[in-house]
Amino acid sequence: MSAMTENSAPRLPRPRGRPALMTAPAVIDRIRELAERGGLFRVHRTNGRLYARARRQFGSWARAVHAAGIDYRQAVAHARARSLEARRRRPANLPPDNGFPG
Repeated sequence: MSAMTENSAPRLPRPRGRPALMTAPAVIDRIRELAERGGLFRVHRTNGRLYARARRQFGSWARAVHAAGIDYRQAVAHARARSLEARRRRPANLPPDNGFPG
């Protein structure tokens, strides 16, 4: 059976997979919003859905951040600095917060 029907344009095949929940421009806008508030630190934990969607649409988180017009190296350097500062403030007798009990 043909994809052409009478008096209509050809139908395009339905794309495979799950429909995109966020468009690429929406992902970029959200990344920019988070960056303005300093929210790119540990985004894979705080905003897992955005992180996963960005990786699916852009191939990697770094490419998504770059597409948003943000210097990825600078964002990583800022995140590392925040991480080191948080470690310095943590009392020495507390175990690291790895997300596992005990």
